[in-house]
Amino acid sequence: MILTPLRVLPRRPGALLCLALAVGGSWCQPRAARADVRACVEQHGEGQVLRDDSHFLEARSRFVSCAESSCPEAIRVECADFLAQLDRSMPTVVLAAREQGRDLVGVRVELDGHPLEGALSGRAIPVDPGEHLFRFSAADGRAREVAIVAQETIKGRAVEAEFSPPAMLSPTPPAAPAARASEARAPRPTHTLAYVIGGVGVAALAGFGYFAWSGKSRRNELADTCSPSCPKNQVDGVRSKYLVADILLGVGVVALGTGAYFYFSAPEPARGQGLVSGVRGTF
Repeated sequence: MILTPLRVLPRRPGALLCLALAVGGSWCQPRAARADVRACVEQHGEGQVLRDDSHFLEARSRFVSCAESSCPEAIRVECADFLAQLDRSMPTVVLAAREQGRDLVGVRVELDGHPLEGALSGRAIPVDPGEHLFRFSAADGRAREVAIVAQETIKGRAVEAEFSPPAMLSPTPPAAPAARASEARAPRPTHTLAYVIGGVGVAALAGFGYFAWSGKSRRNELADTCSPSCPKNQVDGVRSKYLVADILLGVGVVALGTGAYFYFSAPEPARGQGLVSGVRGTF
């Protein structure tokens, strides 16, 4: 006698009685026919277990088998009913690979680590409910992964992988050309001399401003206190400040002019020198 597990017993009223009659009647048939009936009963039970565990694809194959005409009518009707319900609940997805809004061809797709043939045909693909990982691999080695959670009764869900253009995947620049570029930007010796002379000129002009202001301040003080009969040593002190200011003014003007000459007359590097260094660094 063939026993069916309790968890997979038919759920429709009277189906258990029909199933028992179908199985019991099979004992009056030849041995080959009894083997077919046994297989139908097993497919019927396994399909329900797989369906309840959310393995819809495997459950569907079992219901297709036990819905064939070779199975007893009670089992066949039950399996056909289960198959129709499963097809209504089966989630489906539509896959696409794109690059800048255009369809990308020649892309291989894997579903949960297994190759998926005909994935980019534009047709809906049935999947089990639950979490899934799609991996899209382009012919040039680029890859994208898309994770989803498929839900029952949701049909035609779009799953798209967006690829960046190959030109945007720029490699890290080598260190050697960058070092040579910084060497090319280092100040030339002639420019350094111009900076030094220019600094002297700026300091001299600053000194000119100080002594000119100090001499004028002292002159105004003497004009208010003792002019026109101020002591000679105090008058000479004011003249000395003015003299030093005049000398520093001359030194500052000459130094700045000399520094400017050295800066602008320095020879430029040979045309294309930096380009040659950069090219050599890449090989």
